[in-house]
Amino acid sequence: MTFSQLRTPLALFGSRSKTRATDPRFQHLADQLQQLILLVSPHADRIVAANAHAAKFFGRSHEAICAAPLSELLAQDAEQLLLDLKTLAPGSTLTLGNSRWRGNAGALLNADLQATCIESDDHLLVMLMGAIPASAPATPNAKTIAPAPALESLLALLTAMRQGAAPSAQHAADYCRDALRADALAIYGRSADSSVLTLQAAQPVNIFPAYLPAEDIASNLAAWAWIDGTLPPSVLTPFSRTSACTAIYGHPIRQAEMPAGIIIAGFKIAPPDNTGVDLMQGAAKLAALFMYQTPTVPLSAQESPVVQLLENRLDLIFQEAVEAIIWVNTAGVVERLNAAAERLLGYAPVEVAGMELHDILVASTPAASEVLHSLTRGQNYRQEEVSVIRRDGTQASATLAGLPFFDSAGIPDGGLVVLVDHSESKAVDAHVHHLQQRAWLGDLSAVFAHEIRNPLNNIVTGLQLLKHKLGAEAPTQSILDEMLPEAHRIAELVKNTLLIVQPSELRFEAVDLNQLLDRLAFRWGERLQRRKILCQVDVSAATPRALADLRCMEHVLTNLLANAMQALPESGGSITLTARTAPPKPERPGAHVEINVADTGPGIPPDVVARIFEPFYTTKASEGTGLGLAIAQRFVAAHKGTLTCQSFIGVGTAFTITLPAAKQDPAAA
Repeated sequence: MTFSQLRTPLALFGSRSKTRATDPRFQHLADQLQQLILLVSPHADRIVAANAHAAKFFGRSHEAICAAPLSELLAQDAEQLLLDLKTLAPGSTLTLGNSRWRGNAGALLNADLQATCIESDDHLLVMLMGAIPASAPATPNAKTIAPAPALESLLALLTAMRQGAAPSAQHAADYCRDALRADALAIYGRSADSSVLTLQAAQPVNIFPAYLPAEDIASNLAAWAWIDGTLPPSVLTPFSRTSACTAIYGHPIRQAEMPAGIIIAGFKIAPPDNTGVDLMQGAAKLAALFMYQTPTVPLSAQESPVVQLLENRLDLIFQEAVEAIIWVNTAGVVERLNAAAERLLGYAPVEVAGMELHDILVASTPAASEVLHSLTRGQNYRQEEVSVIRRDGTQASATLAGLPFFDSAGIPDGGLVVLVDHSESKAVDAHVHHLQQRAWLGDLSAVFAHEIRNPLNNIVTGLQLLKHKLGAEAPTQSILDEMLPEAHRIAELVKNTLLIVQPSELRFEAVDLNQLLDRLAFRWGERLQRRKILCQVDVSAATPRALADLRCMEHVLTNLLANAMQALPESGGSITLTARTAPPKPERPGAHVEINVADTGPGIPPDVVARIFEPFYTTKASEGTGLGLAIAQRFVAAHKGTLTCQSFIGVGTAFTITLPAAKQDPAAA
């Protein structure tokens, strides 16, 4: 019987949908999603696309990210992670919990990502998606809460405008910078008797030039944008270098339809698509409105379309915020909640209208009463850890905060209740702790095995010496005959434990499989003949050499051959050793070889096959350690290969090793 008769077909399933990474619509959609997104090509070791949140996470521009090799951004285990991504099949996913990346200036970053393999034209790409990480917490257990800074700045600006605040260029610069989420912002004004633009306000201070000469291109009172190195010679050139801004926008400020100055904003990460110009247009209108309004006449949304626009943007930020936000009035009645709060608590917006905060914010502590008490006194509230009970009875760990509102007279007028869900991060922490425990147990096992090996060798030597000295007729020989095999079994267990927890360094070379299998069959020939076992070697002529550690693969094949021999009955049987070129598969790019060890034994039950590679699992009650196949699979995995088992009751068993093929020498070809 040949090995090909033992094989069963394997169905491969993959996603047939294709995406075109270079399509601008893809980039636009990625930038709108409130997740970190990277589209990578592991085979080419490059990044195809990155959204705005990814650029902010790495502290680089889109172009800088896509120009860097993927392996350069990986902080550790780059080779293994690239291998894992390369072996993904279309439509399959891989969870990368607490993966470590390298940001700008070598900063170490952590992110929880989900990898999904997709098809793009004629090649495979991997999309990495995950929650937007917090910005560098001080300690691993620290919890941060950032309830949309733009939301706070817009609220402050709207309140100041409605209260008729005195005109101030600095206030306008502060509010506009926060609302734009710009890294730097300046306002320049033109005096009546001069064409020179003078700095009126800046945030931060002391990084912008004091004036813009009339002949400087930056003083052009029209909308302009300089992005990613397109800045022409200008007095703003030193600013762009010291601030590390990759995008600088300018827009004229008008008073009574006449140019009165210019507002300039710098971004370390450029706004997505062409939204920067639109944002600057709105900021210029807000700056003019705040600087040149009459302070004695408070504005209203009905009197100013700009204020109405501001409120619309405030509503958009409220709905799209990743934090769960609940809007309550002075009586503690819920007026609105955003989509994140709906997902966290389990209530629809139409259900909560008119309900009190106590009815939907149920927690292990009187959180609702405490946060409402702070809001009615006009004070911020913060509780680092609170257990929130959802509508369905499940619990979520969250950080709770309260932000008060004030009316035109400065009296507290309700506020926002903000929740940041930490359930997923806690699950990740628990998983990391579990992995750390396993690593600690591995280290402990290595130390234990090292410490016990030498005393155990002395015991075995002593038993052998005692057996020899006492002679064959001694009454204790039967006891020694029982003790020695058990001592050897313990020694083998210690040896195998060390192989698992402390594998030796592999030395890869091009291995001739024909020579390897012939040498193995020759070494075992006498033992196999005594057992009436026929051993056949069949290596296809076109089989390439395997990229492997010779000593390691001899260990693996010896273990498989020994298992095959033990599986055959006393009446004998046959063992077939074959090697061939592996058929191509999408999940394993590049050339591979297959090595098969098949026997005509009784077969293995399916429930045993499912556990056959588990450490310490064995069906041999009186012999073996249950580590042989576990070690073999670990060795093959270290070669970036696979070891699988197929078995049919009454027919036989076949183990298949798949290894990368060594690159063929052009001279040999």
